[in-house]
Amino acid sequence: METVSVDKEKEIGIFDTPITLGTHLEFNAKDYQEEFIDSCLEHPRVLGVWTRQGGKTTSMGLFMVWECLLIPNLKYGVITPMQEHYLEFFAKVKELIDRSEIVKQHIVRCTAELIVWDNGSSIKFLATGPYGTVIRGKTFDRIVLDETQNHKAEIVRRAIIPTGATRPNLKIFLLGTGYAQTGFFFDSYKSGKYKVHQYDWSYAVRSGLITQAYIDEQRDDCTDYEFACEYGAQFVDFSDCYFEFELLESCIDEGYSMVRID
Repeated sequence: METVSVDKEKEIGIFDTPITLGTHLEFNAKDYQEEFIDSCLEHPRVLGVWTRQGGKTTSMGLFMVWECLLIPNLKYGVITPMQEHYLEFFAKVKELIDRSEIVKQHIVRCTAELIVWDNGSSIKFLATGPYGTVIRGKTFDRIVLDETQNHKAEIVRRAIIPTGATRPNLKIFLLGTGYAQTGFFFDSYKSGKYKVHQYDWSYAVRSGLITQAYIDEQRDDCTDYEFACEYGAQFVDFSDCYFEFELLESCIDEGYSMVRID
């Protein structure tokens, strides 16, 4: 078992659970967000397929902050395909931290690449880039893959997963939206090794995070495939495409943005 520190804040209940910490930070987790957070606490492998704007980053960020506050020398690695992704993730985590002077007093370093707690715990934010070179040689107790649907399977298996090879209490969290029925995210979804959660747009609408009007607009503006992936939290069968999906994906350069031409 990992050693959990006991301090005055925990004694008064603020740090009892991720949810009580969230309440202190004015983030009142919705039922489905609380369900996901509970799985992160209870399971060593958790996979979440989320609608856009469903609160995945804040939910994961809350759990990360809670663990780092309570477990000394815990090493988190938040790994994204591109720098802009981890900068967004960092901003959400920092926003949570900045809501509380009690939490902030435990931070000894806070940059866009690294947050360090006074108990030695840390969160490292990294982008794989096209080859995953910067990941090799790192060691983490917790691996968080964000936008997992865009990670190359070879990089995940050969560079990212090995960062936890020597850690006895390793946990892996996979976050993303829907995608094609191929790649590491889909393979993990089907593997039976992960506690799987799927939250489509209806969860966010019922919870008041987004409106039905917004969803109706997106349904009109997106193709059926786009809507199913981005808001339906679905893995879509592209077998009827003229070109195989893997061939199209191999032609994409991560350094460029895709432009939609109607």
